[in-house]
Amino acid sequence: MRTLLLASFAVLISLNTWAQSDSSYFEVGVNAFRLIGVPKATPAHLLNPYLLHAEFGNGKIGARFGLGMNFRSETEQPNATNGNSSFSDDTTSLDLRVGLVLAKNLSPRWSFKYGLDFFISSARRSYTSVVRDVDGLLVESTTESSRSETGGGLFVFPQFHITKRVSIATELNLLYASTLSEGSTTSSDFPEFNTVVSKEGSYFSLRPPTALFLIIRF
Repeated sequence: MRTLLLASFAVLISLNTWAQSDSSYFEVGVNAFRLIGVPKATPAHLLNPYLLHAEFGNGKIGARFGLGMNFRSETEQPNATNGNSSFSDDTTSLDLRVGLVLAKNLSPRWSFKYGLDFFISSARRSYTSVVRDVDGLLVESTTESSRSETGGGLFVFPQFHITKRVSIATELNLLYASTLSEGSTTSSDFPEFNTVVSKEGSYFSLRPPTALFLIIRF
C-alpha cells in the first residue's frame, strides 16, 4: 500500500510539472456496470472491479487511479426457531490501481488511451456460528477465507466524448498477478482440529470490456 501511494504521488508531481497548458485535464468517472449489479454466476476475474475512476493528464500523457470496495455484514440473531443460535457472515473487498496513460485524439468525439497499470486487491470472508450443544454450552465456530493479488497489466481505453465535459468509456485489460489464498477453521469445542491452509499462485488473464465509465471532465 505504501509503495502504491508513493508511486501515485510521484506520478502526479511529474505530470503537474509537464502539463501546465490549456490541454491539461482532470476526469472523474463512475462505473455504471457496477452500480446496476452483475450476475453472480459471472467469474470474478472477468469483471472489472473498479467503481470509481480518476485521471489527470495533458492530452498526451497522464496518470489514472481506480478504486473499488465492498462491505457486507449479515447476522441472524438467536431465536426459538434456530435453537437460540446466532450466525454472522461478513465480507469485505478492496481493489486499488494506479497507471500510466498515453492518449491519442482520433477525432473531436473519440480518443484512444492505452498504458500500463499496477494493482492490488484483497478479499476476505468470515462466517461465525454460536450454537448451544447438548450440554447447554455455547460452541463458537469460525470459518475464514482471504485472497490477495498483486500485479500489473496493459490496457486500452476507448472514450467517446458526448460533450467537451461528458464522456463514456470502457476498457480491455491484459493482466498478470501473483496470488495468496488462505483459509482457516476454528472451534471452541474442538480446538485440536483447528486448521489453516495457505496457497500461493499466479494467473494471466484477458479481461473483456465489462465496464461502462460515465466520466466528467474538469
